[in-house]
Formats: sequence, C-alpha cells, structure tokens
Amino acid sequence: MLPYWRHFFEKWIPGVPLPTRQALAGRICDAEADRIIDNMKARLRGRYSTGQSDGWKNIAKTSIIASMVNAEYEPHILHAHDVTHERKTAENLLVIVEAEIDFCEEILEMIIAAWCTDGGGDCAKMHKLLLQKRPHLAAPHCWSHQVRLSVGDYLKVKTPAVAVLNLTLEVIEWFNNHTLALGLLRKQQLGQYGKILALIRPAPTCWTAHYHSSGCLLETEEAIRILILSSKSALVACAGKERAQKDKAQTLLSQIEHPQFWSLLRDVHSHLEPLAIATNATQGDNARLDVVLITLGNLYLTYSDTTRFDAVTRATMHRSLEMRWKKSGRERELYILATLFHVGICRRAFRQNNPLLTPQGLEAVEFSTHTVSSLIMYIMPAVSSSVQGKPVNMINVWRALDSQSSGGRNGLVKFTMLVLSIVPNSAAIERLFSRLGIVQNKYCNRLGPEKARKVVLVKAEIDRDY
Repeated sequence: MLPYWRHFFEKWIPGVPLPTRQALAGRICDAEADRIIDNMKARLRGRYSTGQSDGWKNIAKTSIIASMVNAEYEPHILHAHDVTHERKTAENLLVIVEAEIDFCEEILEMIIAAWCTDGGGDCAKMHKLLLQKRPHLAAPHCWSHQVRLSVGDYLKVKTPAVAVLNLTLEVIEWFNNHTLALGLLRKQQLGQYGKILALIRPAPTCWTAHYHSSGCLLETEEAIRILILSSKSALVACAGKERAQKDKAQTLLSQIEHPQFWSLLRDVHSHLEPLAIATNATQGDNARLDVVLITLGNLYLTYSDTTRFDAVTRATMHRSLEMRWKKSGRERELYILATLFHVGICRRAFRQNNPLLTPQGLEAVEFSTHTVSSLIMYIMPAVSSSVQGKPVNMINVWRALDSQSSGGRNGLVKFTMLVLSIVPNSAAIERLFSRLGIVQNKYCNRLGPEKARKVVLVKAEIDRDY
C-alpha cells in the first residue's frame, strides 16, 4: 500500500485494516472482475453486437489474442488468450473466435451480427472459415487498417511532394539526435512562439503519424528558417568534428531553408489530411457500415479535385480506394443497406422528382394514428441527439418500431438493427493493447496476461462509471 493511501485511511478511517498489495492484485481484483462480468450479463442481454479480435506481443514477449465486443456502440472487454506456444494459423484463430462468440451468445445472451479483424493473411482465411460455419454472420475487415493501407499507397507515389517526406524524416532525426542544435531550436521557439513545439518522428503503428509529423514540422517553419538564417554556422558545428558530418549538415540545412521544401511539405500535409480525417471517422466505436461507405465516397470525391491534387496522386488514390472497396466482396450490399436505413439519409435515396414526396403529396395521404405515432417514435431520438450534438444511436431509433414479432414488417426492423449494429473496425482492441502495455510495463513484466486483463477490465469499468 502506498504511503499516501495509508496516511489517508489513518486520518479519515483510523483503525480500519488495509488490504495488502497481494490481496488487492489477487482476491479483490478477481472478485471485482467477476462482479463486472455479472453486471455485463444483465446490461448486455439482448443487445445487437459486433465482436473483434487482434493479436499483440507484450513486454515479456508473450503473444496474446484479445477479444472485445461492441454492444450497440459501447465496447466491452472479453478475454485475452496466451497463444505463445501455439502456431499462428487461421484454424487456431477460428477456435478462439468461435469460443468468444459462444460466450457472448450463451453466457451474455447477446446477438452477434458480425466479427471483425484486420485483413492480414491468417485473419482473412479465418473470415472465410467462419462464414462457412456461421453463414448468418458478417465478417468485415477493420476499416481503420484499410485506410492506413491507403496511406501507404499514397506514400509510394513517385511525386516531388511525397519525396519531400524522406527529407522531413531526416530533418526531424537530425535535430532530435543533436542535443545542442535542438537546444538552439527550442530557444528560438521560446522567443518566437513563447512555447516549445516538439518534432515528432512518425511511428508506423500510429495511423495518423505522417499527417501529424508533417503538421508539427510546419508549425516550426518560421523558427527553423530564422534559426538557419541567423545561426547556420553554429548549427553546422553541432553536427560533429568530422568533415563528413559537417558537410551532411550543411547540405541538409541548405535544403530546408529553401522555400520550395516548405511548399511541398504543405502539399503533403494537405494530401494526407483527408486520410487522417477518414481514419478518425472509421476508428470510432459508432463507425457503422454507413459511416464507412460515406467516408469512402467522400474520399473518392475529395481526391478528384484537379486543383488540389496532381494526376498521379488522383489516379493512385482512386485505384487504392477501389481496391479496398472491392475487398469487401459480397458484403458490399450491407454497406449500401446500412446507408439506406440511416434516418438522415434514407429520404435522399428516393427519386427526387417523385410527386408523392412533395409537401402537397404528403398532405394528400391519409395516415392512420398508428402510422403517425410510429413516425414520431422513429424520428424523436434522432432529433434529440441532433440538438444535444451527440451521435444518433440508430438501433434505439429502430427499436422503437420493434413489436417483438419475428415476421412481416417487424422482420425488416430486426434485420435493420442487425445491419446497423455492425461496426467494422478493431480500434477498441488497439486501445486495449495500449492499456495493457501501461499495466504490463517493464517494471511489471512478470504479470500474467489474464491478471493484466482483469486489471484493465476493472479500470475500464471505473472509467465508464465515472
């Protein structure tokens, strides 16, 4: 027990017996995790959900397959499986996924509509095997990963704008690796901006890294150019004593003091911005199929702008987006249906010159009391969420029309809720891995995966409550 906790209890609850560290991490943590699972059974019963799985290797080099379930746009942690001693095959992954589906359907009594993973080789094969055994499920790939692949396609384009990214990486590494030069830049920033801005090296695992890295460098443009203009010789001296080091620094500084470097960097930042926005849109817990389809359409339209993008970039991005969409296979129809089922979009799906949809045409229609009440129940949740600035829970909108019967018109209502519950991303798993990495750090590297999962499970429940 930490000293300040002991002091707190001694001051406010004197004499109370304090649990030991072993009790907190053992008996108490296990009991809390069991309580959370019991609460999940009551809270998630009957909810339409999307499952998701992904793999990760912790600080102790333990390979873990973790699973979560998105229950009507609210993620919940399931299990973490230690697969260090198993072969990483699609068949073994299928066994884990089916066990998780059975747990959700039989123990938590949820309605699983889909299971999502990334589009890697083993995962892609697992999707095919899963659909063969459970053809009623959808098996979409994670669209946050798919957008990231489109970023990779852009970075392979042979244009002057993309070529400047390699030079950008050199600039960031040079300043970060030369302490004295970095100190001069920070001093210049304090005088210029009144604050210090970091130079961020793009990390491959961060989906928007290149966009933010180029943006951070652009924010320091004025300070860097003034520093080179006023103290170029001092910066060159920071490179080292050898002639080759000084020549390399001289060449690098001469390149970045040229206005064309910054102009091309602004172009790259502008080109990456739509993909960064798309990444944020598709990694949300409420990024439904219709969100993905509209995001892809918006990307395709954005990269058609001849005034903003050159011909090579336009062709490359269109080809990349078409390839990602093609990989959806037969499930493309679900994306289109989800868009039509969206309460804010479905009106636009009908022919615009239909006279029955004009105000006069609608006034001529005799609506029954049941129809009017159903329509009000249908639109009120959307109106309320719009006023509050919150995402619309589409399932609750359609649930208001659910008469609990299994056939007729209500069959369409239930099918709609299934389609709208599909969230095709595994971003929640990535966030889970970040939390596991904080718990299972280099100081706690002997902590087992299951114990770490329970700690994160308890913490996630506390965050959800407070």
